[in-house]
Amino acid sequence: EAMEMQFDCTDRDGVKVYCEASCWEGHIAYKHREMVGQESAVIKAISQPLYVRRSARRPDRKLHYLPFAFPGCRGYLLAVVRYDSRKGTGHVVTAYPKGTINEADHLLWSGLAA
Repeated sequence: EAMEMQFDCTDRDGVKVYCEASCWEGHIAYKHREMVGQESAVIKAISQPLYVRRSARRPDRKLHYLPFAFPGCRGYLLAVVRYDSRKGTGHVVTAYPKGTINEADHLLWSGLAA
C-alpha cells in the first residue's frame, strides 16, 4: 500500500527525500505546533540548507539547518532526514526550531564561504 506523502523534494546531493503525511501530521505538526503550515520551509532547509551535519548518534541521519525565525525562537529550522542506502532515498524523520547547532554532529557541508 502506497504511503500518502505530505511532500517530496531533492536534497543538495540530488537525493529524493520524502515526507509521509503520517509523519507530518502524527509527529512533526503534532509535537511541534509552530511547524503547522511550514512545509515549504522544511523543503527549503533540505534543498538549500546553510549547514548539513551527520548525526553523531545515528550515522544514517543528516541534519539540515536553515536560518529561520519562529515567534519566540531565532536560530534555525532543523530538518532531520534518514537515508536508505539500498533505495537511494531519504525520509524526513522530524523538523523543528532549534536555537543552536550541535557541534558534536560531523559537519558535512557549509554554505558559508571558507
